[in-house]
Amino acid sequence: MPAHGQESGSMQVGNATVTVGSGAALIYLPDMFFLSTTTGVGNNTLRKLKTNDVDGDVGYNFNGELTFPTGEVGGSPVTIAVRGFYANVEANDSLSCTGTVAVVCSIDSIVATGAGSVNTGVGATLNANTERDVGNWAAAVEGRLAMGAGQQQYVAFGADVRGIDQDTTLNAAINIQKTTYTENLDTRYYGAYAAWGGKFFESLWSNLGLQSTFRLQGGVYAVDTDYDGRFVAMGPFPEVTTLSLSENDMAFVGGVTLEMRKQFGPHTALSLTGEAEYYSWVPEMRYNDANTFGGVTFGTPINRGTSIADDSGLALQLSLRLTIGLGPEQLYEQPASK
Repeated sequence: MPAHGQESGSMQVGNATVTVGSGAALIYLPDMFFLSTTTGVGNNTLRKLKTNDVDGDVGYNFNGELTFPTGEVGGSPVTIAVRGFYANVEANDSLSCTGTVAVVCSIDSIVATGAGSVNTGVGATLNANTERDVGNWAAAVEGRLAMGAGQQQYVAFGADVRGIDQDTTLNAAINIQKTTYTENLDTRYYGAYAAWGGKFFESLWSNLGLQSTFRLQGGVYAVDTDYDGRFVAMGPFPEVTTLSLSENDMAFVGGVTLEMRKQFGPHTALSLTGEAEYYSWVPEMRYNDANTFGGVTFGTPINRGTSIADDSGLALQLSLRLTIGLGPEQLYEQPASK
């Protein structure tokens, strides 16, 4: 979604306003592949098992904005905006994998030097449940300069900090052998952006007393990701292992916001806002799957130890927003004629 969530795209020159909103949120992030199987003659082909997927799980969002005029530049009004949002999505997935003569299901340690994996025998079943909690948030300050005929559009430049915080818990068991894995994966984005927005299709909606606005936004960000994992295995090879990793990179974050607004009076407006935001860099964990058992390696491992890789992400939000003017009536835009 745009480099900042829940910006309505509209501008009210000369008006000090407060906007609050709430609605639904979706986020598309890399899937989690923690467990694994080995198949084939001698169990030589290793395959990772998907243990969690947040795609399609609907969460919620809260957002707000404060705008106020600061003067003019070259005869064009300038507005300052302080805005932010928080969105949360939770996903709960489960799987079962039954061992056969040709298939071994396993839970591997997060480090290649761990005590080893817990494996199924013939007829034994691995059952796992994964709970994943994702928080997506941002806070920004920007300046907007009105432009165009009738000053119906604007350009904006701002700076913001945003985050994608993921907390995951995996519980797995093979008979009485139990394994628990917990993970904190927090990503911060620090950067600056530019935006262009304003009214569009004004004549199409004016007869209904509605106003439509758009906003296009993009920015470059420094990325800082921190990972903390804890692996606890019971059974013939008990193990308690913790691991901390970090990764730094750069990312582009950009997107589009569309709004349909109804002005109910000089001080009050209600709007429906949709936003889609693209992240060029989000973390993707590559978990150790050396497939060891009692220190002996089976099959061909894909990852020797756990590491942080990357992929892209997408966040979607739909909000109902209330805007309230704080100043005298004569400063504010009047309701559109029906």
